Amino acid sequence: MERRFEEKTVRKALQRGYVDAQRLLASPSQMQKFLLRLEEKEEVVCTVGEPLAAVLERLLRRYLDGEYTAISAAAMAQVVSALLYFVSPWDLYPDSVPGKGYADDAAVLDCCWKLCQPELEAYLAWEREQLVCRNGSAGA
Repeated sequence: MERRFEEKTVRKALQRGYVDAQRLLASPSQMQKFLLRLEEKEEVVCTVGEPLAAVLERLLRRYLDGEYTAISAAAMAQVVSALLYFVSPWDLYPDSVPGKGYADDAAVLDCCWKLCQPELEAYLAWEREQLVCRNGSAGA
C-alpha cells in the first residue's frame, strides 16, 4: 500500500501559495480568470460525493460577492492557496501521473480543511441555514 503524503510536505505546498493567494484576492480581474480555471479543473476531476474543492469554491465566491464575510483573512488566504494548488497542473505530482496526480491535490485540500476547520464548518452551517431560509420562504 502506498504511503500517504507527509503532512510537512503538504503544509509547505499550501504555504507556498499564500502570497499568490493574497495577490489574487486583491485583484478582481485575475480572480475571475482563476475562477474559470477552477471550474474547468472541477469538471475534469470526477469524485464521489461533494468534492471539498467545490465547497471551497462556493465559499470563495460568496466571500467575493460579500455574501459571506465571517472568515478571517488568514483562513481565506489558505482556502485560495489550496485552490491555487488544486488548479495547478504542475505541483508535487503533475495531474498526468496516474494515481498520484490528483492525490496530492486532495492532500493539500484536506490540509486546508484541517487548518481552517472551525471556520469552514461555520461556513457550512451558514450555508445550510441559507438553504433552509430559501426553502422555507419559497413554501410560504
